[in-house]
Amino acid sequence: MNSFGTFDAAFSDTIMADDCRPHIFCLCFLHRQRGLLVGSLKVSSKHGEQWQTHWDIGTIDRDPQLSDDWFCLPRYDHTFQQVLQQAANKCVHFKLPGATLRWGDAKGMPHEQALELAHKLFALWQEIVLDWESHGCRNDSSQ
Repeated sequence: MNSFGTFDAAFSDTIMADDCRPHIFCLCFLHRQRGLLVGSLKVSSKHGEQWQTHWDIGTIDRDPQLSDDWFCLPRYDHTFQQVLQQAANKCVHFKLPGATLRWGDAKGMPHEQALELAHKLFALWQEIVLDWESHGCRNDSSQ
């Protein structure tokens, strides 16, 4: 665990060795006021060679400043859109039925691209939480 002023963070990047099993990524931290907050990403097989990446900030949504403000900042949304566009450019069958940086599904990717998307989203989530901890959480009047 990395110790921060307001929470302890555990950035977990769990990848299964077997290509046909799901891959799970979890971002967890102990928030001083709201307890354990967890977001997750899952890469799983959809149909044969097609894979999907599902993400959900989960209980991180309990902190409205972090969820509504920080996860929706234009600079992070811009990076998110770039990550999705890169994934779409690599996959002919790429489908994005609806997504935000906070939750969504991307489908129709080969295994490698689905994992790459999860890694990039996970890294962006880490950046947001660390940036929030460094700058934003100290200004949260609800804490």
